Amino acid sequence: YTLSSITAVVLGGTSLLGGRGSFVGTVLGAVLLIQVMNAIVFLGLTDMWTYVFQGLLILVAAVVYSVARNRQKKKGLA
Repeated sequence: YTLSSITAVVLGGTSLLGGRGSFVGTVLGAVLLIQVMNAIVFLGLTDMWTYVFQGLLILVAAVVYSVARNRQKKKGLA
């Protein structure tokens, strides 16, 4: 359950480096994660794919956060 919890929180917008998150963001992250897990079951994939997709979702969320943070820094310097 730990990976699922971390995935939901990160998808909800909380930084992997620490910081603040919101309740609504975490709930929306959990809803998105549940939808992905249901799709995996619907497609008949094995449990291994659940972990693969959770890891990919964390990576995508981290990249999106990093890009957004870099853009904010550039706007602040410009």
